[in-house]
Formats: sequence, C-alpha cells, structure tokens
Amino acid sequence: MKTILVVEDEKTLSDIISEKLVEEGYSAENAYDGEEAVAFFQAKKTADLILLDILLPKKDGFTVLQEINDMGVKVPVIIFSNFLHDEEEEKARQLGAKDFLVKAAFSTAEVITKIKEVLGD
Repeated sequence: MKTILVVEDEKTLSDIISEKLVEEGYSAENAYDGEEAVAFFQAKKTADLILLDILLPKKDGFTVLQEINDMGVKVPVIIFSNFLHDEEEEKARQLGAKDFLVKAAFSTAEVITKIKEVLGD
C-alpha cells in the first residue's frame, strides 16, 4: 500500500483528501504545518508521494521542499495551493515538484488522478 503525506493546514480539507485517498486504497498521513512535514521525515518515516500546500504555518512549502531535499529524501511532490505565480511554480519545480493543483479548482477525483499519474498507478 502506497503512503501519501498530505501537508495542509486547513484540517477539514486535509481530512477530506485523506478519506478519499484511503477509499482509493492508499495510506494517508497528515501534517498540518511545515514543521510537522519535516519532522515526519526526520522520524525516518517514508511516503510514496507528498501533497504539499505552499502557504503553511511555521515553515512554508518551499522551505519544506528544501529541507527534505537536504535530508536526501527523494519523494515525488504535487503542490496544491490557492495560487502560484510563474516564478513560484518554477521555484517549486527546481525543488522537485512534479505537478500542481489549484485548490479552488480541483475535485478529490482530480487529486486521485494526478496522484496516479505521478506514481504511475
């Protein structure tokens, strides 16, 4: 079973996505701020994919990406955020992001589709 780490400070949204992931046969872990996301990997836990918000309390998504890269963690990342400027999207790509979703415009079905595309499921 593949594990998805959902890094989202909006608890209701995080829970909805996690429930859908479990329904689709994935294991879901949640981090509600950037520090929790980094701590997940510091605790030697692993994930097959990260769904990562950019605007997070304590550490933003770019910092999370940089810190997990510095730890040598190689996990595909899908950024989901309210809005990304071109330069932010480019920065996220340089840090290893594989795909992007705009929060206001996606459905849980679209999230699952993107995950399957990135993981090759």
